[in-house]
Parts: sequence; C-alpha cells; structure tokens
Amino acid sequence: MKLKTPYADLLPPLATEEFEALKADLKANGQIHAVLVDDEGNILDGHHRARILGKNVKTETIRGLSEGEKRAFVFRANFMRRNLSPSQKTDARELMLAVAEQLREEDPKKWTQDRVAATLGVDRTTV
Repeated sequence: MKLKTPYADLLPPLATEEFEALKADLKANGQIHAVLVDDEGNILDGHHRARILGKNVKTETIRGLSEGEKRAFVFRANFMRRNLSPSQKTDARELMLAVAEQLREEDPKKWTQDRVAATLGVDRTTV
C-alpha cells in the first residue's frame, strides 16, 4: 500500500534539529513504534518516520474512523509530545476547533464537548 500524508499539514513539520535527531535515533535503535495509518493508507501518526524509513517502514492500520475522528487522532497523537512554539500552538488550537465543529456536525448527540476534548487529547476548555 502506498502511504499518503493528507494530514501532515495539521501540525508544523519538525524543526531541522528535531528531524535529524529522529533520523539518528531510528538509525541507532530502529523503528520502535509503528506508523499509524487509516484503511486507505493515509498516515495518521508518524509521517516523519515514514519519510525517513521509506519502504522499510512498519505500519499499523486504524480502521473505522470518520474524517473528523482521523483529524482528531492526529492531534491527540502529536499535540502534547511535539515541541511547538506559542504561535504554533495557537494555530493548532484553531485547527482543533475546526475539527471539533466537524465532529459535532457528524453526530451532535455522540460528540459532546467532553468527548470531543478527550478525542482531541485536550482540556474541555480548549473546545
């Protein structure tokens, strides 16, 4: 399956130093965590690892997510562990609000504020 990166722009790319550190770690220790993809081969978590490892990358498929859930998954998997500047965090939070709205439109009964916050991996006050 050819991997695609339609969600890579939800968060900024790694800084050059961070990317090089990841590359060195993968060379020294190998791939510890699978790159997570949806059932169409879209990378949800690990597009930098996939870029570095190329066709040798190990993947794990997450199935059954709606489009909003896929975007929320990207934030939950990456937002807290990434070293983002204050302005990058502000930009990401604006995108999170759009995802929260998308989830609410998909199913308002299912997607309460508490559930949306938990799915995004943020405090309820963020949404």
